[in-house]
Amino acid sequence: AASSEISASAAPQSSALDFYTSQQLQQFAVASSVLLMAARFCKSKFASRDAAQLSWWSQSKQADFGAYLELASAYAGKGDTTSAHHYYTEVLRLQPTCAVAWCGIAALYSSTGDHTRALLSYQEALLVHPNCVDAYIGLGAACKELSRSEEAVSCYQIAIQLQPGCARTHAALAGVYFEQGHLELSVACYSDAIALEPNFPEAYNDLGNALRALLRCQEAVQCYTACLQLHAQTAQVHGTTHHLLYSIAVTYNNLASVLKLQNRNDEACACYEHVTRLQPDSAESHANLGNAYKDTARQEQAILAYQQALALKPDYPAALANLVHSLQCVCDWRERKATFHRLEMDIVRQIYSGQPTSVQPFHAMAYPLNANLVLELTRLHARHIELAAERLRVPAFQHPPKNLLKAGQRLKVGYLSSDFGNHPLSHLMGSVFGSHARADVEVTCFALSAADGTEWRKRIEGEVEHFYDVSHLTSVQIATMVNQAGVQVLIDLNGYTKGARNEIFALRPAPVQVSYMGFPATTGARFIDYLVLDRVVAPEHLRHCYSEKLVYMPHCYFVNDYKQAHLDVLDPSTRPSRTEFGLPEDRFIFSCSNQLYKYDPETFTTWCNILRRVPNSVLWLLRFPPFGEPRIKSEAAARGIDPDRIIFTDVADKDVHIKRSGIADLFLDTPMCNAHTTGCDTLWAGCPVITLPLERMASRVCASLCHAAGFGEEMVVGSQSEYEERAVELALSPAKLSDLRSRLCAARLSAHLFDTKEWVRDFERCLLEMWRIYCTEDGPRDFEMSPQDSFHWFYGSMDNLIYCSIVFGISYNSIAFLRISGLISHNWIKEVWNFSTICRIGRVRGKIISFHMDLLYLASSISVSSKVSLILFVRNLKNGSKEMDFERVWYKSATVCGTAWPQTIAITYELLSSR
Repeated sequence: AASSEISASAAPQSSALDFYTSQQLQQFAVASSVLLMAARFCKSKFASRDAAQLSWWSQSKQADFGAYLELASAYAGKGDTTSAHHYYTEVLRLQPTCAVAWCGIAALYSSTGDHTRALLSYQEALLVHPNCVDAYIGLGAACKELSRSEEAVSCYQIAIQLQPGCARTHAALAGVYFEQGHLELSVACYSDAIALEPNFPEAYNDLGNALRALLRCQEAVQCYTACLQLHAQTAQVHGTTHHLLYSIAVTYNNLASVLKLQNRNDEACACYEHVTRLQPDSAESHANLGNAYKDTARQEQAILAYQQALALKPDYPAALANLVHSLQCVCDWRERKATFHRLEMDIVRQIYSGQPTSVQPFHAMAYPLNANLVLELTRLHARHIELAAERLRVPAFQHPPKNLLKAGQRLKVGYLSSDFGNHPLSHLMGSVFGSHARADVEVTCFALSAADGTEWRKRIEGEVEHFYDVSHLTSVQIATMVNQAGVQVLIDLNGYTKGARNEIFALRPAPVQVSYMGFPATTGARFIDYLVLDRVVAPEHLRHCYSEKLVYMPHCYFVNDYKQAHLDVLDPSTRPSRTEFGLPEDRFIFSCSNQLYKYDPETFTTWCNILRRVPNSVLWLLRFPPFGEPRIKSEAAARGIDPDRIIFTDVADKDVHIKRSGIADLFLDTPMCNAHTTGCDTLWAGCPVITLPLERMASRVCASLCHAAGFGEEMVVGSQSEYEERAVELALSPAKLSDLRSRLCAARLSAHLFDTKEWVRDFERCLLEMWRIYCTEDGPRDFEMSPQDSFHWFYGSMDNLIYCSIVFGISYNSIAFLRISGLISHNWIKEVWNFSTICRIGRVRGKIISFHMDLLYLASSISVSSKVSLILFVRNLKNGSKEMDFERVWYKSATVCGTAWPQTIAITYELLSSR
């Protein structure tokens, strides 16, 4: 799409009417003195160089010095650079010290893009006239074009000293400051220009751009509005010209961009509509309008706008990329293969040419593209972020020293995100930020978005140790703040998602920088050291998909807060009825509440096959966005499925959404881009899932969720055909599905997937290991946090005594059983046994602390032998301690292991008999 900010100085210059032809020009043969008088008269009457285009004088060799100068100026104004250069040269032959002629020649060079020769000519002018203001202004412009910005600043500053009342010079200096990233200085200079010349619309426009970059959005809106008002006054007095219409379109475009930042999307659409009326033949204008429509979920209108842009400019990669995404969002698959082939060719060309990518990395996650191509696309995207950061000209930050943490010292960790509020990230991580062990980690959250007043934002603000709203600060200011806070590990929770400020990470404010959660893919960025994931998401044979060093979490990289925030979902009485959502009570319900952009035609064909083989069934989908519903039903009809068997429902609040997820019988995942947050919702609601992992990270997250829940073998399949067979098998085997569902519901409190506290401990150890590697090794590297190392029974200073106390009276055989079954590690056994022995010798027989059910959290996915071991372990606990609340512990373990186990029945009978 076209740039969201356009400088008014970039507008094309208007030209006066060409009153006389070249043939008529040659017919004038009057004396040079008369011609000189005529030229001067024309300049005064028709204003500036436009009048010079009358060209009333001849090319007589006898013309005097003044006539040659006027003639050169006339041809320059007419655009005849060859003739203009000839006459300026004649002037310099007659008078080599003519600064005006040197400036004229320099301007000709600038107009043809030869800024180096322009610079030399301006320097010649200053040699003969050291106080020539025009020469300093021109020299400043040439230096700016040659990226010699400091010299440009010096030239403009001298020009202002010589002629302080020139508003245009102040504006030119402001433009250089803007490009250097000195935004406050830029605002000050533009303000000076406006003070000197209040009717200066271009200065208002460019001041708006600087204020927008400072996120002073409302002031920017006021500047753009003032610019439009001045343009309207000009149009009333002088009428409209091409130049004026262009300037108005520029300002509307800039106004729209800042309105989008304020989430005033409907007003932004109205501005872009104005632009398309002013520039109906501009492909960029239609593409920008399409972007605005897409941001307001008006996908149908967005598609029409992109198609119009491509009709005007067929080779327009940005418009094609956005068109593809809009078509994907509404499941318009009619020309999918050809369109993606064309898109892929654009991506390849951009990668080889080094141009900015037209496909956003976030969109590419759901596209059928080769993993290596997506990696290169993402690397190119990251490189342009680095270039943008370099243009800010910020000196390298000084990082904390490479010192290992000593006793009593804490690791300083920062989380940076625009999603602290009513957003899936906060729904998932709500309690994480306040759950870190403050004895070991000092946590600071930096919010890139303003407070939305929701419970999610308030909770994070209240629980985390430090919280700063930095939404009003520039990227440089935020990076400086992070650095001054001494953050040692900075975590990016956005990646390439909406609201991200990736240039902050490109500025390197922290020595260790990590990508986590927000963007389920590689960043391709050199400024990101680590990506946190797990072995299911990124097995060894798919290591090539990632640019970062990988940190493997022991169970699942994906965290959630459901055990803390949505415990009521486990109460079956809170589950809504099917009729509340227009669903039949007597039909088998397959569901998928993923957004429609994740769908693909191959998977939808599989769904239709499943519906065909399970006659008494319906498919329950989410109306997100609404425009996709008729196309999905049409696709179903084309595959021989009654469209009425496809039932759509609206988006609901988070709590309602999770609870209603449990009324479906079986969730069908989308392979290209999985259910991530939705997968957690579904499993926590107790609904089984079928998922098919592919190659890239976004296609493997749901498989990781299922494995961490303890049901990977039953819910994860290896092909589309197996996907279909597994879904049909479960749908046609009520007893088998009921058993799977019962075991899923029973495992929710004990599964690693939903153990937020365990995840926080594991993550803290990963962060500490990152810092240790930074301090002691040459650079970041892959590493894995094993379950043994992160086993939560023995980490946390206050918990050690609590968990050790449960071993009083435990026999060695019981612990041996647990070790053989793989429930606990050898190191844990050794430490517990040693502590138990010490307690026995010292006759430390204090009251045994209650189990807290921690033992049972281990039983999420245990094997048969493990269940037997757990039962025997609990039995020996009963025999070894009369103070333990054995009855409560046993009933819980019986729930976990199932009442069908002979050992469970026997010990339950023994317990009841003793009562």
